[in-house]
Amino acid sequence: MGKDSQIRERLFELCSALGVTTNAFSQEIGKNREFIRKITGEIGSDSLRQIYRTYPNVNIMWIITGEGEKFLSSDDKTSNDNNLTNYLKEENKELKEEVKRLIQENATLSARLELYHGNSAEAAG
Repeated sequence: MGKDSQIRERLFELCSALGVTTNAFSQEIGKNREFIRKITGEIGSDSLRQIYRTYPNVNIMWIITGEGEKFLSSDDKTSNDNNLTNYLKEENKELKEEVKRLIQENATLSARLELYHGNSAEAAG
């Protein structure tokens, strides 16, 4: 993604479209004044939830992906809710798979470490 966050750039663009400063926007969603300026990568689900609660007409999928329009029509709100739900379900599924893989990797490394310590003790004794 490079040094500059695409999400941060979209949030700057959104603030401009809303006619609010980045500091005011950050505070309105319950974050500190520098929140947007300090984003270096992705944005958390808690922040997205607060944006949705504060600005329900903002297209959350646009913030995440850059696809679609910044603002939703009333017909798009239900579709956006469904899209966001599906996106978060898929992300959750991927994270669960990653956790499972890491647990397996941890077990393998623990077994190797025990074997290593066992061999070291035999060699020393």
